[in-house]
Amino acid sequence: MLPPVDPVDEPAWSTQFLSALVHELRTPLASLLLTAELLADDPRLEPRQARYAKTVGDAAADLRALLDDIGDLNRMRSGRVTIAAAELDLAELLAAAVTPFRRTTQAEGITVLVEVASGTPERVSVDRAHLLRMLQAMVGGALRAGAQRIEVQASAGDGALHIDVRDDGAAPSDADLPRLFEPFAPIGGRTRRTHGGSSLALAVARELAGLLGGTLDAATQEGHTTLRVTLPVR
Repeated sequence: MLPPVDPVDEPAWSTQFLSALVHELRTPLASLLLTAELLADDPRLEPRQARYAKTVGDAAADLRALLDDIGDLNRMRSGRVTIAAAELDLAELLAAAVTPFRRTTQAEGITVLVEVASGTPERVSVDRAHLLRMLQAMVGGALRAGAQRIEVQASAGDGALHIDVRDDGAAPSDADLPRLFEPFAPIGGRTRRTHGGSSLALAVARELAGLLGGTLDAATQEGHTTLRVTLPVR
């Protein structure tokens, strides 16, 4: 049960309320997802019925992603996130960042290139889970922008690790560029729902970058958009 609202401690109460709300919503959502998956795989369904079941499942998956992002953003802003750096293989991490999107990119003929630039250490010490979450948010944003070519490249310089995600999707205007990281900010084609995901994903990614002592920025050039995460690593 949530404590009574204390005007002096309202931010803490709001944090607890969001945590409880996300938890309560996840339980029925899990049942909805499981039911939709079972229906979609039922061979007795007609094609039209199977499409309906898939639509329900896709919508539930989008809702789950939104709840995850709300929960993560709430924990980060309340200081309840643990940072655990460990040595990792950089090439393996980049491959893991694009793996969840392989089915979509292959089905739609989208080119995805992954590269570790010459001179970049093969192994670095960083929080793997948080960095992976950031990169998947960046790649997902490129897909939502309608990109047909996505390049993921790691490089090193000035004592920092740089990872760029460059795409040829709908590029934001100069005025809209800073708003890419605002929660639920409408940025035209950059926030399409075609490939699912949450409009909170990049906001969560920037918060994570800050917690790791780094930055997440965006730039556009010649119709291409580049998101760059920069982290101090060993």
